Amino acid sequence: MGVPRIQCQTVRFKLLMRSAGSNSQGKSNPIRSKGKVTMTDEIKSRVNLEQMRLEYEKFRSSVASRPAGKKISFRAVARILEDVHLEGRVRGHRVECDEPPERGGKNRGPAPLDYFLIGAAF
Repeated sequence: MGVPRIQCQTVRFKLLMRSAGSNSQGKSNPIRSKGKVTMTDEIKSRVNLEQMRLEYEKFRSSVASRPAGKKISFRAVARILEDVHLEGRVRGHRVECDEPPERGGKNRGPAPLDYFLIGAAF
């Protein structure tokens, strides 16, 4: 039953985004947590779906034009820093993960499953 839970989290995120919308005077309302602003007044980035579609189509056509048998590969590497504290690298980005104390970690980063969940939310 993991899928309904992910959907529930997505709905909650959408509700949070909606609550960060405009107030009755038409001004943006940032979401506040303990007096700190956790979202900017103006959302600065929107997904340009047309640009994404064009890039996807460009990638697909470049793959289709490759000679038969030519492989495309994506590479990610990980190394153990200490116990269950890991460092991963992919496409020039560095990420860390760790487990909570109850699973033998020190909670120095999201757990691997947390990365999976956030990927599903994106």
